[in-house]
Amino acid sequence: EGRGRRCERIFYPFVVKECPAEPSTNYVPVTVGPALALLAIAILLLVLVKLYIHYRDTQEYRKFMKEAERVRNASNEVNPIYKSATQKYINTTYQGNEAETKKEY
Repeated sequence: EGRGRRCERIFYPFVVKECPAEPSTNYVPVTVGPALALLAIAILLLVLVKLYIHYRDTQEYRKFMKEAERVRNASNEVNPIYKSATQKYINTTYQGNEAETKKEY
């Protein structure tokens, strides 16, 4: 019979032991179950991290918009960094009308 199990009963003095039952050869539920559970936990953690990051970004954006609105309302003047694209030049050699000498280009 080769590799098969040979014992039916093992007799020792005053004790009769049965051979242990054959182990189950259905490994699919044992391996796939924990793997799917681990995958579900990993996906759940990723979703929770994404929701937390979205929540924090939303808070930060609201804070930024509130600050920008406060700065915009505080000063109605032009931004000091802004430089106008048009400039006034006075032609000193022109002897014509004073209003024409101060043209914007």
